[in-house]
Amino acid sequence: MGPLGFPEMIFIFVAALVIFGPKKLPELGKKLGKGMAEFRRASGELKSTFQREMDNIERDTRMQEVRQAASSIKSDIQKDFSPSALLKGDEEFYDEYDRDDSSADAGTTAKSEATAEKPAPTESEAAAEKPAPTTSADNSSTLPSEAEKGAA
Repeated sequence: MGPLGFPEMIFIFVAALVIFGPKKLPELGKKLGKGMAEFRRASGELKSTFQREMDNIERDTRMQEVRQAASSIKSDIQKDFSPSALLKGDEEFYDEYDRDDSSADAGTTAKSEATAEKPAPTESEAAAEKPAPTTSADNSSTLPSEAEKGAA
């Protein structure tokens, strides 16, 4: 059975007109139209329900994957930060850290020894080391006189 052509449609219409009569044919058309509309609505609802369920299944699958990843990360963290792992330590890390730190310690040790030998100045010593600000009136009084230059 192939698709219905124009002559077949005319034959079906004439047969329906003869069988049902001219008064019942419009009512039959309305009922057929309502039935098709309801069928389309139901099929659309079925499609949306199916799509929603598929999305829920996909979301649940993703959530399960995330939970598995989170539990594996949690177990790794618990293993790495357990008291026994923290006490044991990572010898390679500490060896590399000690090698890098030893070269840095040599430079900082010399600096710290130099600063350790020289005590920090007190407030009165710090004030005495700072030169007093000079003004034009002070310039004449702070310059040594000719007699002082000769004496020195």
